[in-house]
Amino acid sequence: MANRNPKKILIVDDTQSISFVLEELLREEGYNDIDVYDNANDALKNINEKKEKPDIIITDYSMPGMNGIELLEKVAPEKNNIKAIVMTADPQRVKCKQKYTIVEKAMGFLEEILRIIGLT
Repeated sequence: MANRNPKKILIVDDTQSISFVLEELLREEGYNDIDVYDNANDALKNINEKKEKPDIIITDYSMPGMNGIELLEKVAPEKNNIKAIVMTADPQRVKCKQKYTIVEKAMGFLEEILRIIGLT
């Protein structure tokens, strides 16, 4: 499939099945520039090495080591035109709710992410 959407997307989640399904859904929608990581440290290292920030970051909140909010604060402290979506099973634990879009990992959450990105 041709790359219908040139936006660069970063997916970070330590649950590989979620990352896999989300990546496949995005590819079906024409996104082909997608990087997937199972931890925030590797994602941050890659971003720093490439010196290219993604347009959209979809990250889990709770991961070993650095959590999703910490990653976002390091990548885009001012949120400069980066759309950031934080997935979590427990939204009550997430701080900075007003700064980022929070999506609860519950029934229909993948569709909610696509809606936020603007695909549905």
